[in-house]
Amino acid sequence: MRYAVTSKELRIAGRTMAITDWPPDDRPREKLLHRGADSLSDAELVAIFLRTGVRGKSAVDVAREALTRFGSLSGLFAARQQWSEQSHCDRTSLDRAR
Repeated sequence: MRYAVTSKELRIAGRTMAITDWPPDDRPREKLLHRGADSLSDAELVAIFLRTGVRGKSAVDVAREALTRFGSLSGLFAARQQWSEQSHCDRTSLDRAR
């Protein structure tokens, strides 16, 4: 298998690895505990709150999509009602099922 590390996403054959398979120093929770909140990206911080990703996407991937969709961490918090109307467990992406 070939490994590629791109912007802190670990991939095997084009698929995102589970965060539990990441090196411990790169995992958001461990990073927070050992280096503090300032060491986290916005996506890593949101991923900690999400706790889990969806099939084929880590929590960091889902968080990154949310931040892109809402423009920023502030935009994500401002969109709380819209966000809560969608069940995190029932979606495979941030878009509503069609």
